[in-house]
Amino acid sequence: MEIAEVVMNPVRQRIFQYFLLHEAGTVKDLKRALPDVPSASLYRHVKILAEHSILMVMGEIGSAVRLKAFTG
Repeated sequence: MEIAEVVMNPVRQRIFQYFLLHEAGTVKDLKRALPDVPSASLYRHVKILAEHSILMVMGEIGSAVRLKAFTG
């Protein structure tokens, strides 16, 4: 997948915007902020963003993975 395809997806843009505003969070935090996005889709989009180094894993809190946007 080309980087343009990754960043031009509307749901992935909303996820990235969330992390720009909140600096870090978990998928559970994202689910609360984006209740219209199904959980399976949310996880898939987060995985794509992480695979392309747009989101970074900061660590784990219990079973939750804490994420952060890569801003350069």
